[in-house]
Amino acid sequence: PDLDGEPLEGAAQPSNQANQANQANRAKTRQRRALLGLSLLGNLGVLFYFKYVGFFLDNVVALGALEPATAASLRVDVVLPLGISFYTFQTLSYTIDVYRGRAKSVGSLGDFLLFVSFFPQLIAGPILRSTEFVPQIRDTRLPDQRAVLEGIELELDYDSPTWFGQLTVSTLDTEIDGTGTGLASAPPDKVVATLGRRLANGATRVGARLTYAGNQNDVPEDSVGTDAYTLLDLFGTHVFANGLRLGFGISNVLDETWSIHPTPIHQPGRSFNVTFSKRF
Repeated sequence: PDLDGEPLEGAAQPSNQANQANQANRAKTRQRRALLGLSLLGNLGVLFYFKYVGFFLDNVVALGALEPATAASLRVDVVLPLGISFYTFQTLSYTIDVYRGRAKSVGSLGDFLLFVSFFPQLIAGPILRSTEFVPQIRDTRLPDQRAVLEGIELELDYDSPTWFGQLTVSTLDTEIDGTGTGLASAPPDKVVATLGRRLANGATRVGARLTYAGNQNDVPEDSVGTDAYTLLDLFGTHVFANGLRLGFGISNVLDETWSIHPTPIHQPGRSFNVTFSKRF
């Protein structure tokens, strides 16, 4: 109120503005939740239909809750899309990150499709978060210098009922134009030789792999080179009569200290591994 006890005309304006802002925020939150739910329903629904609807209908028919003819009419014989699980969970990962505010929308359909369909990232793990991948798309840096690359790669294979082998030789020379130094990311010269033998009518395979990589020190001054190394790996597999496959091996038998160019980080030493797999 003013000095005469009358209420001020603008006193309620801040409160009204705050209420309008709260209503707008609640409406926006409801919209974002609806879009998130639509994304979850659409992606998981498509995944369920292609991968599990047949299994679900078979069990419903077995329980007597559905006639076989009705179940047959609901079933569509289509080829399972390649990588549908990968696409689905990549899309869900992106959607949830954007909803929670952990990532910004890419703003480009092409960038989104690249993130969803980028299969090579599987070497980093089953699911790569958009916060790790999308910035690499946005911050793409074009080279500011020209480089000359010359190299050769040779591969020889041998395969017989009892023996198998492979020899791979690769070499690459690089030079940044006008500097006389090579590219920091240029791989070293490498020779890989594999020799193995089949036993027990081919059910068992044993072999050894010898890898030699030369040093790579022809790099710019602001980069780190790597030393030469030699690795010896032993491996073997056996397929049982029931289709179970046993894999076993010893990596880096000589326990060498080595690193993959261009990073100087040392890789694991001698290690043992055993795997079991079966195709259904």
